[in-house]
Order: sequence, then structure tokens, then C-alpha cells
Amino acid sequence: MLSSDHMTQLIDIKTQFAKSLHEYIEALESRADLLRGTLNALEDDFDGTPRDPEKYISNPLAAFQLVRKLSQAWAATQELIEGRRAKDTLESLKAAAQTLPSAEDVEGVVTALVRLQEMYRLDPRNISLFSGGFHGGFICSLSPV
Repeated sequence: MLSSDHMTQLIDIKTQFAKSLHEYIEALESRADLLRGTLNALEDDFDGTPRDPEKYISNPLAAFQLVRKLSQAWAATQELIEGRRAKDTLESLKAAAQTLPSAEDVEGVVTALVRLQEMYRLDPRNISLFSGGFHGGFICSLSPV
């Protein structure tokens, strides 16, 4: 079960995790934009398939351009997919996730809620996620019956 100190830390953890997730999404979108740019450049250089591929590649400059462009496109694509920046961003997100509650923590909280429900004889339909005061016509703070 999570301590009350750790529970209050979860608010900061949630904020940090959301920030890391947002940064990861931005990095993915940036990489997708760069990949689209690589694809567009590749497609723009070749206005369709040449009608006569043999004739096209028989021109040494055309053959060189084809080989160079494909080599550059692959290198750029591979860097975007496997690059250090992508790995760093993912590692940052994984590090933030290390402090998130586990499935066991969720089970512990459920067990604690059941105990509170039994101890204070609470009707499950009247338990609210808000603390203190009234909510929906029911008292939300946990006080003995």
C-alpha cells in the first residue's frame, strides 16, 4: 500500500509523467514530419517511374543521382527511426514511468477503500472521489456513522 506521503508525491509525479509524455509525442511528431520530408524529397526527385528504366539508368548522371538519393534517403530514415535522439526521448519517458504506481499499488488502494467502506459502513453508491463537504447530496468526508 502507498504511504500518504507517497500519495501526495503522486500529484507531482503525474505532472512530470504528463510532461514527459507530451515531450515524447512532440518528438514523434517532429520525426514524422522529417520522415514525410524525406519521402516528399524522394518522390519529387522521381516524377513517376521512367517509361524506359534501362534508358534512364544508362545515363551515368541519372544512375548516380538515383543511387545517391536512395542512399541519403535511407541514411536519413534510419537515423530518424533508430537515432540517439529518439532513444533519449524514450528513455526519459521510461524514467518518468518508474515512479508511477503499479498494478499492485492499485490493488492496495482498492483493498483500503473496501476496508474503509466496511469500517464506516458506507454505501458504495454514496462514496465520492471528492473529499470534504457535500457532493451530489451525500457527505463525502469519511466520518464514523
